[in-house]
Amino acid sequence: MYSRPGFVEKLNYKNVRQKIDESNLEDVYDSSVYRNAEQTVFKDSNSISLTWYTDGISIFECSTYTLWPFLFVINELPPEERFKPENVILGGLWGCNEKPHPNVFLLPLYSQLMSLSEGCKVKAFNSEVEMEVHVFLLFGTCDVPAKASFMNMKGHSGYFSCPKCLIKGEKSPRTGNVMVFLHEDNLEPRTDKNYKEFVSESVKIKDD
Repeated sequence: MYSRPGFVEKLNYKNVRQKIDESNLEDVYDSSVYRNAEQTVFKDSNSISLTWYTDGISIFECSTYTLWPFLFVINELPPEERFKPENVILGGLWGCNEKPHPNVFLLPLYSQLMSLSEGCKVKAFNSEVEMEVHVFLLFGTCDVPAKASFMNMKGHSGYFSCPKCLIKGEKSPRTGNVMVFLHEDNLEPRTDKNYKEFVSESVKIKDD
């Protein structure tokens, strides 16, 4: 990508864009996640960030076999450039008759992303000088079923399926098969700590 004419210049979009209103959330750069990354993990002006996306694609109507492409887009490119085929990065491809196991699917990607965050050498168009680029994964997006799968959580029909808090759902008395979550105040947030505790408890129960 870096060897293509004009590619490096396009990565400067965030510094030259014109916002409609300074208080608006108009792009990923306005998010607290991105701003925090600029202050804490980005190494220099050559650092770039990624957003990932995945979903299962049925190849044949008469088969349960699906392909799961794991795609990345570069956030520093202008919005109209990010999703062009030549700018979308295929990070991995899983083919199976069932949903991929997230740990198996993500482990090699995790290793490669960690390596990219430490820096890689590239040459820009018409340049013989190597530049070091640090790449960081900041965001991910997918549909609700895929999200639950990759977070190792119950789907949206589960009693404890909220990824943000520990609210318990209940079956709708009207339909009997739809999970609803009634409003409650002061809900306990879902944290990394209690997530690990629940995982340990689940493994223990399964082993017993």
